[in-house]
Amino acid sequence: MGRRTLSSVESGLVLMELQPPDRLRSLFLQDAAARPIIMIGAGASQRSGIPPSDQVVEIAAKWSYCQSNGHHPDDPAVRRSDWLKWLHRHSWYQQAATAADNYSAVVHNLLQPRDNRREFFLRLIRPNVPPSQGYNDLLDVLDQRRIDTVLTTNFDRVLPDLHVTRRRPHHLELVQTPADYTKFSTSPPHPQLIYLHGSVEHYTDKNLLEEVQRLDDGLVSLLTPLLRDHPLVVIGYRGGEPSIMQHLLADQAARTNGFRRGIYWCVLQGATVHPSVLDLHQRLSGNLQLVEISGFDEVMASIAASSRALPATARSLAQPTSDDSSVSFDMRIADSASADELDWARVQVQLVAYCRKMQVDIPATVSRPWLEERMEQLDLLKRTPTGLRPTNAGYLLFANDPSKRIPGATCCVRLAGEPERVVSGHLWRQLDSLTDLFAEFNQPFRLKAEVSESVYPYPPLALKELLVNALVHRAYDVSEALRIDIDSHFIRLVNPGGLVDAVFIRVTTRLQEQIELGARGIRGYRNTVVADLFYGAGAMDKEGSGLPDVHAQVQRNEGRVFFGPVDEQNETFRALIYRREGDVDSTTRTATAAISKSRYFANFLEVVNVPLTAWRAPSECVNGRDVIERAKGAAVPVFSLARASAVTTFSDLSQAENVLRQSVDIDRIEPVATTRLLLQPEGRRTFVELLNRALYRHLESRGLLVDASRGRCYFRRTDDGPREITYQASLRQATRTVTKPVVSKRTDRILYWQHEAMAFGFESFGKEWALRILPGYAFTTDGNYASLHHSKIGALATRKAARDFSLQVYNHLVFWTWVLAQGQDSFELSFGDAAHVAVRGLLLNCELALPPSADAEISQELIGKEDARLARLEEEVRSDLEDGPSPEASDAN
Repeated sequence: MGRRTLSSVESGLVLMELQPPDRLRSLFLQDAAARPIIMIGAGASQRSGIPPSDQVVEIAAKWSYCQSNGHHPDDPAVRRSDWLKWLHRHSWYQQAATAADNYSAVVHNLLQPRDNRREFFLRLIRPNVPPSQGYNDLLDVLDQRRIDTVLTTNFDRVLPDLHVTRRRPHHLELVQTPADYTKFSTSPPHPQLIYLHGSVEHYTDKNLLEEVQRLDDGLVSLLTPLLRDHPLVVIGYRGGEPSIMQHLLADQAARTNGFRRGIYWCVLQGATVHPSVLDLHQRLSGNLQLVEISGFDEVMASIAASSRALPATARSLAQPTSDDSSVSFDMRIADSASADELDWARVQVQLVAYCRKMQVDIPATVSRPWLEERMEQLDLLKRTPTGLRPTNAGYLLFANDPSKRIPGATCCVRLAGEPERVVSGHLWRQLDSLTDLFAEFNQPFRLKAEVSESVYPYPPLALKELLVNALVHRAYDVSEALRIDIDSHFIRLVNPGGLVDAVFIRVTTRLQEQIELGARGIRGYRNTVVADLFYGAGAMDKEGSGLPDVHAQVQRNEGRVFFGPVDEQNETFRALIYRREGDVDSTTRTATAAISKSRYFANFLEVVNVPLTAWRAPSECVNGRDVIERAKGAAVPVFSLARASAVTTFSDLSQAENVLRQSVDIDRIEPVATTRLLLQPEGRRTFVELLNRALYRHLESRGLLVDASRGRCYFRRTDDGPREITYQASLRQATRTVTKPVVSKRTDRILYWQHEAMAFGFESFGKEWALRILPGYAFTTDGNYASLHHSKIGALATRKAARDFSLQVYNHLVFWTWVLAQGQDSFELSFGDAAHVAVRGLLLNCELALPPSADAEISQELIGKEDARLARLEEEVRSDLEDGPSPEASDAN
């Protein structure tokens, strides 16, 4: 039996059963009288370089934007953030609808006249990309005569061109226009490919809203007997056009006896079923079945194998990329770089944020292939004969250490009176670190006057604009670093690379003078890909408003700012901003701290890159010890053993070297989609158990003791006694004592050990998962495992935590995130082999314009009271423990 899913339609909830892919295999072993018909849509051609309808909308928008603004259609400097705003200005474009739903409107309004539309689609359907393996398998199935007819809603010539290249089958009949209907047959002597929406070459393509309401009546009449007598397998088609869903299928239900041979509608794992498909399902009842597949290539491989076809021709390597010296530095392939050097957890976070802002559909489960495809489209990765490799933009934005291959990709910061420090890491990490650094030196103050006000030494928006400008527009093809000097009176940023040509040409006087005269909209981008990603992440705008805003903000703040090229050679850009004068006067204008914007941090770390597939198999083992013993000393992947004696793991059980196979029935191993696992409460518990077990191993690798029963961990004592940890705090290195003895003042005995601890657990928020961390304390009698008596622990822990106010709690959280991630943006929890999840090493946070909750004086008063209460409590504990035997002596006995 397949699994069931609830799908919503206007009439209510429809309970639908999803069949496994194996349901299709038997269809292709039937005799000639009942051979299936395959209908393919845009999803089938996507891996062959033919974009689906939503991407066609995007390409058409860029095409038309370029034509309207005097750019070449292939200009790589035109980014999504340029044409999307232009598209939204058109009143006919429905922003609330999906890009695919705007398809016909875009074709109608942008691709005119008709010859322009023809030129556009001819360019689109002739990509220089080899056909995917799925098309090779489809050609094999046609050659073996397991099917005779393929219907397509596409316009591309991937299958006909592949037929010519491979010379198989001997002949392929094409039906594209009404003139070709004489070639059509219900029992064709040769396989036939029927273009349902006509031909671009012959100006008969159907794309407009009025054109996709109905098919040609003559074509529907020809197809009806075929649909009556043969099963129909639909792959890669979403079901959006009335011409197919209504005219060809729903309207012909009576004439085909309700499609008695069945319609098998393939649905991608985790994808949403189109409402028109649900309507047809209700109308046909059991004669329309949904089949869950991984993709067109995967299902065609299964069908080809079932048809006993010859081994499919291996997919050829992609053509080498052409010389990229003509494109900007950030679009070139990074020298000797590999995609494995990228921080894929950060890739997912930033690309999902980008897609949300840029209205790009995001799948229910974000996978590595989806990220790679999106990165390729954004020029962050390029395909080469040796595989996908990062561009310089991809490397700058996502490599853990981009300076490894791009020497100048660092920032040198000089603070007055302190040694120079280097800020490194990918650009997002540099942005975070430098933003925190500026915040430390730009604390707001309350100016006391007749009307008091909160002011900053430097306008925060101006600092942000100057910092982003430096990171985005600097010249990364030189070895010089970005240099920032922070003095008591000014901040200076010196950036390699002057004004880009697009700006330099427009600036007839000095840049700053022109801006002071009111000029806005002066923009140009040295690193267009980097700028596009920063815009999508909300870190910058692309309106040419950055430096004008800096000038306006500094003026309002009664400060001064100077910016522009350093000299006539235009090789260096400098920005110098002075703090406002006289904003702190110890006699008459003493300032008190004031927070006009507060950043709030949650004690959650986001879980990303969850494996798409879990593996399950029956087992005779009664407990985990049995599983470990059968591994005979080999490392065992993370697993869960259910009461029903079934092992579940994210480690691939189909691999012969997996040691868990020694504990399961290998003939009954089955893959389970993670989305399916999470549908049931028991599955969710198993999922969380696997996450926890992987976390235990990670914590132990960090030198922590794990108390699984309490869901917490802590540091043990050293052989010499206390344990200290040196770590990177928000801005500087810091050292804290994480395990220390509490000693009796009277007897000098160790009464107990106090450990800094962390409670943990995994929680879901909709479809997202996060690791909850909660700093606290543990108390033991031996500095290791022996807990202090429970009657004392609760009171001690409560009193210790009571004096931890916001800043202290934040510092604890920063410390524990450093312990978990070792200062990186993310860390991996391994399930064994290649399976893992990634957890972000940065706390989820947001900024709100709210006043502080309490004055510093009140906080200090509360801390003083709690200190006194804690001292009294510790005296009580000391008195109780001093009257008893030494904990160490008791432990020794």
